Amino acid sequence: MRYFLRINKYFALFFIFLFITISSAFAGVKVGIAFTSQNQERWYKEGFHLKKMLENAGFEVELFYGGDDDAALQVKQVSRMINSGCRVLIISAIDGNAFTEV
Repeated sequence: MRYFLRINKYFALFFIFLFITISSAFAGVKVGIAFTSQNQERWYKEGFHLKKMLENAGFEVELFYGGDDDAALQVKQVSRMINSGCRVLIISAIDGNAFTEV
């Protein structure tokens, strides 16, 4: 068990280092985040935390929530992010099948 925890710690440190290195190369890149619902505490907190982390790394961030788990609204939000120039998308899809048209 200790060996497993030690490996996970090294992987986490490696990915943090990698993220910092890569993020400086992509400073100013626009990132879009689409989460399922603002009504669930988990998504609410994670959305703002992720946005803050990305902004601190130099990214421009758009954060949207899909209302009350409204897949059609989420598809419109993702389309809006693409049209506004987001080069990276982080999506927690309400309905993955709804994204066939995007």
